[in-house]
Amino acid sequence: MLCRKAGSSYVCAVLAYPLVFMGVFLGLLAVLAPGCGDDSTPEPRPDRGFRLPVPPDETDAGTNLHPCGLRPESSSAMTLEIYRSKDEWAARLEGCVRTVSFDDVEVGAAPVLIATDRYAASGLVLTSADQGGQFVHTDFGLPADFPPVSAPNIFAPGPENTATSPGGHRTFATFLHEGTRANVAGFGAYFIDTDYPEIKLSGLTAYDGQRRLIGPFTDTRGPSGSQLFLGVVSVLNGEPLAGIHEVEIGTGDGWVGAASLYEVVALDDVMFGIPAGF
Repeated sequence: MLCRKAGSSYVCAVLAYPLVFMGVFLGLLAVLAPGCGDDSTPEPRPDRGFRLPVPPDETDAGTNLHPCGLRPESSSAMTLEIYRSKDEWAARLEGCVRTVSFDDVEVGAAPVLIATDRYAASGLVLTSADQGGQFVHTDFGLPADFPPVSAPNIFAPGPENTATSPGGHRTFATFLHEGTRANVAGFGAYFIDTDYPEIKLSGLTAYDGQRRLIGPFTDTRGPSGSQLFLGVVSVLNGEPLAGIHEVEIGTGDGWVGAASLYEVVALDDVMFGIPAGF
């Protein structure tokens, strides 16, 4: 800027040139640091249904992600992966697994009835499908047939058999997150003494939140006294996701103490992915 009036030209020159240099400096700064002052929102992280663990302070606000990166999902396109190795099953879930061993229950000579919500704080509810209660014991009177995987206790659904009923042999597993129904990405357990599959198969049936079957019934079989792991993982497009809302566990066709009449099977070390709430 030039000022033509005498007495003012010197002052104008001093004020104008610093402004010019200031404009050039700010322009260079904007080129060298384009992110400075940018208030745009970062790109959201992709939601694959199952993600590697993230620190709690990175958990997405307003979602139900927990440190294992799980979201509950439901899709008719989900399938099940079947695992016969506990370690491989747990690795597929990136170690985000909880285990109920039943060894916290004090038992005596007779089987002990436990409440369906005994393990609700861990996110697991076990309910006898035959409305006869859930029982824990060291061997249900058959130590050779029912060696525990993790001593001392094992599990079986009630009720006991009667003259007109075979007794309990099915259990429903459901899941909780902060006290409300939730999904898990995987479920597994050890089946003990599945030695008569020709009488009745034992295994797992998984359902989504709309009570749709996820994959076929999956069975396990082995010699007397065998301890066989069976686990499932729900997947979509090759990725694990929290899609299992309920599991039906079949253990033979009769009460675990009636071995002379039925195929009887016990459970131990029930395992599940950390529940993801809705």
